[in-house]
Amino acid sequence: FTLVQVSFLSGETKMKPENEIKLHELFAYYFTQEGNYQKAIDEYKKILALDDKNEKIRYNLAVVFTKINYFEEAAGEFTKVVSLNGNLKADALYNLSILYMKYLNNNQKAEEYLSEYNKIRP
Repeated sequence: FTLVQVSFLSGETKMKPENEIKLHELFAYYFTQEGNYQKAIDEYKKILALDDKNEKIRYNLAVVFTKINYFEEAAGEFTKVVSLNGNLKADALYNLSILYMKYLNNNQKAEEYLSEYNKIRP
């Protein structure tokens, strides 16, 4: 880390919210690539504290939760992505159908999400 990053991480500097989001996003991406999923989760949560309607960040957080078998948490984040009704809605619906069918043992919910997905992407 550079001195600026260390200063920022220790709270010694103030940044514009959009720059702070970009910085946390870079850290989250880095930690995910390194397999340090807990630190990635922490970074994603910092972003959501600044912008709780950030669809891409919620989606990425859900993916990280899935990687560490936190399936309930992943489903919660994918559900929030669906409710935001943005560009990632269909992908989130598909992932919810897989989560509920394969890991959360609820075929009825899996079918509901898959049906909703098929209405968007037949």
